Amino acid sequence: MQTFYKNPRFQFGALMLGLGLLMLWLYWPTLVALFGPFLGQGTLGLHTLQEVATLAFAGFIAWATRDLFYRLVSQFTLPVNTDGERRQALEHFFRFTSGLPGSAIFVRDGMEISSADEKARRGFGAGVILVDAVSAVVLRNDTQFTGAHGPGVIFTRPGEYIAAALDLRKQTRTAEQVRALTRDGIETTANLSVVFMLENGRAEPFRAWERDDEAAYDFSEYHALRAVAGSPVREDQAADWRDLPTHYAVEIWRELLLQRDFDTLFSKDPQAPPLLSSLILQVKDRLANRDRKADEYLALQNHGLRVLSVSYSGLSFSDEVRKHLLESWQKEWQSGVGELPEEKDKIIAEARAAGENEARAEVVSQLTQYLRDQLARGGRPPLSEVVINLAARTRALANDPALKPELNTADLQPILLNMEVWANRLRNGHTAPRETL
Repeated sequence: MQTFYKNPRFQFGALMLGLGLLMLWLYWPTLVALFGPFLGQGTLGLHTLQEVATLAFAGFIAWATRDLFYRLVSQFTLPVNTDGERRQALEHFFRFTSGLPGSAIFVRDGMEISSADEKARRGFGAGVILVDAVSAVVLRNDTQFTGAHGPGVIFTRPGEYIAAALDLRKQTRTAEQVRALTRDGIETTANLSVVFMLENGRAEPFRAWERDDEAAYDFSEYHALRAVAGSPVREDQAADWRDLPTHYAVEIWRELLLQRDFDTLFSKDPQAPPLLSSLILQVKDRLANRDRKADEYLALQNHGLRVLSVSYSGLSFSDEVRKHLLESWQKEWQSGVGELPEEKDKIIAEARAAGENEARAEVVSQLTQYLRDQLARGGRPPLSEVVINLAARTRALANDPALKPELNTADLQPILLNMEVWANRLRNGHTAPRETL
């Protein structure tokens, strides 16, 4: 509690009492001579009248000098422009110098800047609030809201104080770790961010700042009062007017998510837009769409707020659900890859068939190279030589490192041995048994 001798009213009263006693001591003989005739103690003389005139002139000069000084100085203590603001600035300066100062508070970037002493002075008398270009204030007394004001100098009445300081710029609020269930009972967690502003009653949210003589931000007294007066009350205290947009966004998000199965939240086509993005667009549509006029949009308008955008981040779910989702995607990818060459793409199937035919033609060409060379020179090679050459070339192909993975050499070796046995029997004049062919 402030001690009595530090009270501005006590200090001003003591100063005025001291000055009064000093004047009384200096002019006591003159006052006695002035009031003597009324008390039957002589008459007024010329000298007495001169001293009285001197006292009156000194008092008038002191009053006139003080008044002119206050009028001059008060115009520079506050950024006032109109005659009414100048008169109020002068009155506030008089009260301040008389020991009865009201509160002097600054509002910058939507935040009230004041000390405990300044707040306590609101009961002494009228005060002043200096609001910067991006802020506004809503005022009240102990019983009701008294008005809302935009940027500039605001003079308050005795007992009037700031109910809320408002920021006219874009506001961003994030509801973190919002839990929601899908239709199939899977819990998800996400952060929901809402960008909004105090409604200004204009079609465009903000000015195009092309003229220096226009205010940077538009202000609507009606919507400012609605934003503060319509704030919900929690635990006997009014909630922050900026909490309402995120509250509605969370409720809509949970409602929409409850209408979808978990698997439908993710697009399997990489070219398609994410389904969660369409979900957040529905949230924005219900909060910001003027044409649709959803219940949430109308409620925000009734509270003096306009939503500009909605976004989500940090989507997460349990490790078990994440593992199941990855396994599902992997199976679908593998099944899609297995069907692609022959069942889904005819061009690839035709190209593969053409390649296999070319490979067969090349193998036949290499195996018959010896016979074709002999026939080209006009020779007729014996059958035994043809079989031996065919077996040798087949063995060479079987031993080719590039072809080994494609050939089953274990099944090929008995065939090659039978061919060589057959060729040797032909050389010796025997016929080959049918079971060796």
